[in-house]
Amino acid sequence: MVLRDGSEASSHRGRSSKESENGLCLGEVGLRPVTLLVMTGDQRPITADDHVSAVREWFARLNAACAAVDYTAGRSIFADDVASFGTKADIVVGLGPLQANQWQGIWPNIANFRVNLESVRGGGDGNSAWGIATWDSTGFNEDGQEFDRPGRATVALERRRTEAAPGGEWLAVHTHFSLNPGTPQRTFGSKTQAAHGGGA
Repeated sequence: MVLRDGSEASSHRGRSSKESENGLCLGEVGLRPVTLLVMTGDQRPITADDHVSAVREWFARLNAACAAVDYTAGRSIFADDVASFGTKADIVVGLGPLQANQWQGIWPNIANFRVNLESVRGGGDGNSAWGIATWDSTGFNEDGQEFDRPGRATVALERRRTEAAPGGEWLAVHTHFSLNPGTPQRTFGSKTQAAHGGGA
């Protein structure tokens, strides 16, 4: 089983007191302190013994995090050293760059994200697992009009010992999300999102 050193485990679960895991700054407005309450979804470690069950649970957890635009829950199922391709980012290495260069440009600018869990296929051996699935979402053109935005995904998982799961939890070390051929590459968010500078 792969061991994570202390710094990795700490950076995966802990965050600065000045910044929330959802990327929201906890600071001051004028002279008045501000506290932001961030509601987060399921962050329990994925510890299934069966490889396919682990893959299916991982996709279900990603489904919920993306649909809710919950970066904290999303980060909880990824390794700090993940390497990914995405619908926006070409290549990103590291969990922080993945959130900044992919998730934050896409998740708030789409709607109705859903992984088709019945499409999940996967396998694995030992502490490695892999899975594929299709997904659907709604994108928005520059005028705020909706369009179908389907795609497919691949994930590679590794079982690692962490502070949260000394016996090992499944974390994504690689993901590749792509749009189906012919799907518009950019989504600008709804009219409300576009008015506030959304678009990716």
